[in-house]
Amino acid sequence: DHDRIAGDLHDHVVQELFALGMGLQGLAGRTDRPEHTERIRNYIDAIDRVIIKIRNTIFQLRARDQRPGSLQGQLLEVLSEQSLRLGLTASIRFAGPIDTSVDAALARDILAVTRDALTNCARQASAADLSLGLDDGLITLDITDNGSGPGVHDGANGLASIRLRAERHSGTLMLGSSDGGGTRLTWTARLAR
Repeated sequence: DHDRIAGDLHDHVVQELFALGMGLQGLAGRTDRPEHTERIRNYIDAIDRVIIKIRNTIFQLRARDQRPGSLQGQLLEVLSEQSLRLGLTASIRFAGPIDTSVDAALARDILAVTRDALTNCARQASAADLSLGLDDGLITLDITDNGSGPGVHDGANGLASIRLRAERHSGTLMLGSSDGGGTRLTWTARLAR
């Protein structure tokens, strides 16, 4: 039940609030009255605070459903810690039998890549969406942010380490623009045979 509620909060409420904030940002740029611009920006800040609260609630709901020490549970903890530390809102979706298929070495690398990638995102973005899936022996960690695109990431600290961690598991690292104009990082790894 917790997972369903968390999914509904993320898929409906947070997305609608995010769209509302984007609409208000567009409106702020069209007004020529500074007092209106300031009020709109205050509303945007209030929406951002509400999104952070909802995402923290989502983390807490999902964390209750995870086994202690599971990779999914550890990732939720990393996202919660990094969100608070960096001021970044983040959400994650899981697909496939991750907890039963990923060995300890690969799990450590997934956690490290997530930390490095979120630190890089926080340099230019305020929100990141993550997905971690396992399909046919391939782990895919996909991270998109709402920043200004991959330019800042190109020389970012940790990018070489992220690439090395992918290569260690016969995987890849791809960096490009997301559909919303931010950055999309896709990291893959093969399960040990």
